[in-house]
Amino acid sequence: MPQQQLTISLRQSSVLTGESLPVEALISNSGDQPAAFAGGTMSPVIYELRSGAKQTDLLTVSNREYFAALQDGRPAPPVSPKADSIAPGGEKTFLDDLALYSVVGIPAGRYQLTARAQVAGNMLRSQALEVIVSAPKARKIASAYCPRTDHLFTAFTHRSGERTVEVYQRETHGPQPLSGTFTRLDDFVGAGPDPELAIAIHTGAPELQGRRWIAWLNERKFGAVQALGGATVKPMAKPITTDLTSPRLLEIGFQQPGNSALFLLVGMSSDGARLQRLISVPNVPIAVFPSVPLDKNLTEKILVRYVPGGKLQVVWTATADGVSRVYRRNYGTNGEPEEASPTVLYERAGIVASIAMEAVGNSEEGWIHVLLANDQKINYVRVPLTRTSERNLEWDVPMPAVPVSAWAVSSSQKGGLPLLAKTEDQILWTQAEGGTWAVLREQAASVGPVRLLAAPFFTFWAEWIDPSFGLRYQKIISPRMP
Repeated sequence: MPQQQLTISLRQSSVLTGESLPVEALISNSGDQPAAFAGGTMSPVIYELRSGAKQTDLLTVSNREYFAALQDGRPAPPVSPKADSIAPGGEKTFLDDLALYSVVGIPAGRYQLTARAQVAGNMLRSQALEVIVSAPKARKIASAYCPRTDHLFTAFTHRSGERTVEVYQRETHGPQPLSGTFTRLDDFVGAGPDPELAIAIHTGAPELQGRRWIAWLNERKFGAVQALGGATVKPMAKPITTDLTSPRLLEIGFQQPGNSALFLLVGMSSDGARLQRLISVPNVPIAVFPSVPLDKNLTEKILVRYVPGGKLQVVWTATADGVSRVYRRNYGTNGEPEEASPTVLYERAGIVASIAMEAVGNSEEGWIHVLLANDQKINYVRVPLTRTSERNLEWDVPMPAVPVSAWAVSSSQKGGLPLLAKTEDQILWTQAEGGTWAVLREQAASVGPVRLLAAPFFTFWAEWIDPSFGLRYQKIISPRMP
């Protein structure tokens, strides 16, 4: 019988797909000689999750497999496991996250979890523990890639009961969705409809680098909370109620000085659609500023962009008599509009199927990506935010051969012009400049729209909610610049 033993323990045995699943593995040495193993910076423990008797019912995860997956097909740098050992009568503990190591998430099911590790020439095996993984009942989602930190931030709602709603959030360790796990926001357990969510991203200044803020709007009640290191949260002030009717929370907020965050609501008042700023600060009541004019009516697609100095560029679309228009209105650091009325940046016959814009800019100049759908074709248009020397760039894209239920374009200013089309059971993609439609993902059942997230190095991610799995991602590599 080996003089070494491997035991495992779970902090929680029931999780959602993608939710953090930490396991503590303890290797003890009762012998009178050091017990050697291949250590270094990686855990030597390999975990097995078995849901049935077939070989296909076995899921194996480890730190080394996760590291290899992060290379994304590129040659991995050589890894020479450092010789390590456990002293006689000693022990070593390894804390591993199986949800992280699984890369894409552990599918829903009931599993028997065991672990193994090669120590002192023997293959140690642990006892078995039961793990239950459930698919999130996700409905609302907020996602943003932050170019200042090179991280991807995501939050989604989960209905854990008939009327109970929880919020889960994730901050990745890089621009890949697979480099992070979800944790539940303990400060949010709501009732009623799923709330709208927003995530604050960094705007670049060093003094704005603080803990991540996440906000929600449940009917007319607004609240926000800080995520600490992507794992725990700090209690915040109680939610406030906005005076706007039919309010909506813009998906992107912005980190501010003093470890605070700016979030934006749009809604109706007696004189039309208005914009309202809210500032969340640790341990003090949420600051609510008077709303300011936006437009006559409240439209469906509204985006916001932060530029140096604290100015905001708000962009939206509206369709009347078969003609769609793209509007922009700038707001100064005092929150007041800089123009007497909105500026029409673009107009054309057709329906706006998707619109995107980078949330943080280096100046007021930039691009809006607009996709207009007509009967026989779609038009991809890059509209400049300012009317200086820039001109519209337009491409005609053929319609896919099958009906499309949702479209998505990217906000990226560079790295190609990919677009997505969601059909009944597939996700298609193409390039605006002369591409042909190709299948990105088969059997892609989804709840809600498909989204296209931009990342560095000409890389994009399709994101959607699979009702039997949770959040899914598919990578796209853009072959050329626009």
